[in-house]
Amino acid sequence: VPGPLALPERPPMLPEPLRGPAFSSYAPEEVGWLLQDLSDVTLEAPTEEREEAIQSGGAHYAESLPVEYQPSEQYQALFHTALAESAGRLAQAVGAVTEIVLAERSPRPVLVSLARAGTPVGILMRRWAHFRHGLELPHYAVSIVRGRGIDANALRWLARHHDPRDVVFVDG
Repeated sequence: VPGPLALPERPPMLPEPLRGPAFSSYAPEEVGWLLQDLSDVTLEAPTEEREEAIQSGGAHYAESLPVEYQPSEQYQALFHTALAESAGRLAQAVGAVTEIVLAERSPRPVLVSLARAGTPVGILMRRWAHFRHGLELPHYAVSIVRGRGIDANALRWLARHHDPRDVVFVDG
C-alpha cells in the first residue's frame, strides 16, 4: 500500500525588487535589484582576513567583500579622463548592442544585468532604447557567483513576471 501523497513544496515568496535611492545610487526606474538585502550584515573584511579564510577553506570568496574605500581625488581625475576619452566608443557600442537585441532577440526585451559589472551597461542600454525608440524597458540586476551559479530565486521571479523568451542577460 503506497504511503500518503507528498504535496509539492510551496515555492518561497519572492519579494519585489529592491530599488534606489534607498538601496543603490541608481534611480528607481533604472534598475530593480533581485537580490537579498544584506544592508544590516557586515560583509566587508580586510583583504588579509578574506584571503586567509578563503585559502583555509573556511569561506567562499562570495561570502565577504573587500573593504571599499572612497577614491582619492587623483583616482577620480584619472577616471574622468578615461571616461572622456572612451565615452564616444562606449556610446557606439551600447547603441549597436541594443539595436541588435531589439532586432534579433525581442522588440520588448527584459534586460537582466549580472550585478555589478553588467548593471551600468544595462542602464545605458535601457537609456538608448528610450532615446532612440521611446521604449521603457524593464531592467533588473541579479547575482551570479563563480562556483555557485546564478540566483535561482531571481530567475523564478523573472519567470513569474516576464516571458522568459524576452529575457536578455547583460554583462560588463
